[in-house]
Amino acid sequence: MLGVLIYLIYSYILYSFFVHFGPLFLFYVAILGLSFYSLVGNLVRLDWHETGQLFDDVKIKPASMLLLTVAILFSLLWLADIAGALAKGVIPKDLDNAGLIINPIHVLDLAILLPGTFVVAISLWQKKTPGLTLAVPLLVFFVLMGTAIISMMIVAAQKGFDPAWPQVLMMGVIIVLSLILGIQYLRRIH
Repeated sequence: MLGVLIYLIYSYILYSFFVHFGPLFLFYVAILGLSFYSLVGNLVRLDWHETGQLFDDVKIKPASMLLLTVAILFSLLWLADIAGALAKGVIPKDLDNAGLIINPIHVLDLAILLPGTFVVAISLWQKKTPGLTLAVPLLVFFVLMGTAIISMMIVAAQKGFDPAWPQVLMMGVIIVLSLILGIQYLRRIH
């Protein structure tokens, strides 16, 4: 459930702040608020010590490595995009085509999601309770986000846009590995 809430918060931040104003605006804001407070409420009520003890027999290194790899690769990808545009003194073409002045995904990922994923990966590697507790929610988030991204690329391809096949493949690998590791992780909880 926490992973679904993280996904909803991420998505509805984008919808609330970066989708053109329209009849669904208040709906987006309501879902964002409800998701955020549901996540906070769940985290506050969580018995962190007891939850951490559930994971004594869990093999954590594969999940930790996947989360760390995703955090590093996407950070490098976004930083390369940003640095390339800054070096040329231009606005990236994808922003110009979308009519945006910044890429909100870069902002959310570089400011919140990827550093958080990095911290959870390191905490998980060290078998600390926050990492043990938040690893599966992040794996669920990456399954949902990857599925959404691939779905958007398929729809774009059907409308005549060139799909970015390397990104589709990369997201597919992340989805499959996140699913496998998340299930393995949950099966070993006692």
